[in-house]
Amino acid sequence: MQRLEIWLLAIGVMFLILIVLFSNAQLWGHKQVAILDIWSSQHLLTGILLGMLLSTLSRRFPENQLLSRGTFLVLFLAYLWEGTEYLLETAAPGIVTHFMGGVEYFWNRFLADPLIVFGGAVLGRHLKGSRWQWILSLTVLILFVAIHLLLGKSTYFHEL
Repeated sequence: MQRLEIWLLAIGVMFLILIVLFSNAQLWGHKQVAILDIWSSQHLLTGILLGMLLSTLSRRFPENQLLSRGTFLVLFLAYLWEGTEYLLETAAPGIVTHFMGGVEYFWNRFLADPLIVFGGAVLGRHLKGSRWQWILSLTVLILFVAIHLLLGKSTYFHEL
């Protein structure tokens, strides 16, 4: 692992620990009140898949400097997604707002989710990316998203 990646992960985890210890934040629960929720697993899988993709591409194109620092691109994409998701939760009409199930907790959106995607990418870069790892990761990720889409609400399992 790159030294900077380790430091960034360590600092992020320390912030999460401090937030849990010194605030009224829940560690696990519904997306509106907790730092981690059911979608945290999806963020980890997405990060692992992106990390394996970066690893595969950097082996095929070893001269490409962007790919060698690609985990930071993944972090940028995670924040870009979280911003888009916030707009969907707050500004989108009707069915999108219902599916989203409310606005995500601040520390979940802007610290935990991007950190989990980044950590997954760091882990994924160090996996060999064998065929079974790709198939298993993609299958679980697709099933997770498909089940939530079919159920019609992203917070379905938290509201059982």
